[in-house]
Amino acid sequence: MPRILIIDDDETVCSGVKSTLEKEGYEVDTSLSGESGIEKIKSADYDLIYLDIHMPGMGGLDTFREIKKVKKDTKVCIVTAMSDDKMAEYLLLIKEGAVDKIMRKPVFKDLLLKTTKQLLEGKEGRKRILIIDDDELIRGAFKSVLETFDYELDFADNAEKAIALFRSKKIHLTFLDLNLPDKDGKELLKELRVIDSEAKICIISGFLSRLGNLLEQHDQAVGNTIFYMKPISREEIIKIVKDNLS
Repeated sequence: MPRILIIDDDETVCSGVKSTLEKEGYEVDTSLSGESGIEKIKSADYDLIYLDIHMPGMGGLDTFREIKKVKKDTKVCIVTAMSDDKMAEYLLLIKEGAVDKIMRKPVFKDLLLKTTKQLLEGKEGRKRILIIDDDELIRGAFKSVLETFDYELDFADNAEKAIALFRSKKIHLTFLDLNLPDKDGKELLKELRVIDSEAKICIISGFLSRLGNLLEQHDQAVGNTIFYMKPISREEIIKIVKDNLS
């Protein structure tokens, strides 16, 4: 289930937004200051953050910058009552792609729910790819290859994060490394299949024996699992994606 954090010094706003989103099935936390919001972000993963920019203490801009230091890939929607002439710095952030959206106060229920759905699901019709690998260099390589294409990208460096993403989002294609720090890749594959039996998953490994053993056990009739040896080239990544997401 997607997890959302509301950072706003107005307790009434936090309570109202939390109630609205929880009725739709979202898991929602609130913070009344930028400082407490950052502490929550350090200890938990959020799929979306609604951030008020006019707060005492740590202001919205400083809070936003700190969020990106701690969890740079977390989606952030800035909520403000500021006039356009005071928004230049924030508008520049969204133009550069750092901020996902800016919403004007007051935020009404229909707009809140529509925006939440759009930000969590990505652009309508856009395919989502998940890369599960504990090697930061490998994740970076996939990002450099795929970020120029029109796909939503998610990354997980362990099984726990991968399972959470599978449960909260529709994943159209997954690249799964067999060697993970918290769970064997074969066991994770089984769990992902329970969550989505039709998910397309590309198993990658640098160990031929592990890949071969899994291939022998695999039911070829499923037809939605692919096997590749590391290192996997840019051309192979693009071919796998196009073959399976066309």
